[in-house]
Amino acid sequence: MSKSIKLKNNTYIDSTGVAHNKKTLSKMITDVNGGTDGGICTKRIVYSCNLNDLASYGSGLYLAYAPCKNSPRDSDTGLHWAVLQINYAANFCIQMAFNIHSQKGIYYRRDVDGAWESWQTIL
Repeated sequence: MSKSIKLKNNTYIDSTGVAHNKKTLSKMITDVNGGTDGGICTKRIVYSCNLNDLASYGSGLYLAYAPCKNSPRDSDTGLHWAVLQINYAANFCIQMAFNIHSQKGIYYRRDVDGAWESWQTIL
C-alpha cells in the first residue's frame, strides 16, 4: 500500500515522489492519453513532415508544423496543419486536415492500398 504526504491545496506527494491532487498516476496517464471514454488528444507533433508519412503512425490527432509536403495547399508549404487521421487497416487511411492559421478550410483525402487520393475541400 502506498503512502502519501498531504501538502497545501489538497496536493499530495505519493511514495514514488509524484505530486498530484488525489489522482493515481495511472489515472493521470489515462487522462493525458485521451481518457477511457475515447477522448482525443494530440498523438504526435511533427515538424517538416510529409503528411503521407503520418499513415504509418496510426489513428490520432497530429499537429504538423511547416514546411509540410503533400498538404492540402502544397504550394504554400509555410502553413501549419492539424490532421485528424483514422486508420482502418494496413491498406486504408482517412485524413482530415484543418489549417491552424486564419485561412479557412477543411480538407479530406483517403489512402487506399498505398495510393493517396487528391485532397478535397469540405468547407
